[in-house]
Amino acid sequence: MIKNKRPTLRDVAREAGVSYQTVSRVINDSAHVSSGTRSRVLKAIETLGFHPNRAAQMLQTERSHTLEVVMFYFGFNLFLYEMARTSQQAGYHFVISAITEAEFFRTLESASSRFVDGLIIVPMSPLVEDYEELARLTGGIPFVQIGGTWGSHIPSVMYDHFQGGRLATQHLIDLGHQHIAEISG
Repeated sequence: MIKNKRPTLRDVAREAGVSYQTVSRVINDSAHVSSGTRSRVLKAIETLGFHPNRAAQMLQTERSHTLEVVMFYFGFNLFLYEMARTSQQAGYHFVISAITEAEFFRTLESASSRFVDGLIIVPMSPLVEDYEELARLTGGIPFVQIGGTWGSHIPSVMYDHFQGGRLATQHLIDLGHQHIAEISG
């Protein structure tokens, strides 16, 4: 797994030729920074791939900007329910990021600022099919993709709908049912 050292506030300050306090003021959108300095700092942030340290922000503001989804087990959310339950049993908090396709890359790139220990990626369609590119986007955070493309080199959990349908049908036959229909969407 690729392991990158995360750029710090001081790295950005060095790159931009300003103090770390100035970088902090730019990040916090203070009006007390000239437009030229702000531009240099923002360019340094982009160049280094810097993302603010959420742990430090939480200590400073005493807010986590985290919402918890509390769900009961039922039908369509079985998949999420089982991932959350298993994570909690292993001592992890389970966070859901509901994103659009346009937000996919930005969300992966900022994952390190949220200090997650791993990512479970559930794309609507494979947006990235190259392991090295995903590893770069996630900043070295371990990840697994749910679904994906057969034969891909990306760590994936796949489901076999055909085998699932076969097992369900066989179960109904074993119960004595003779008229079986499938409804899918």
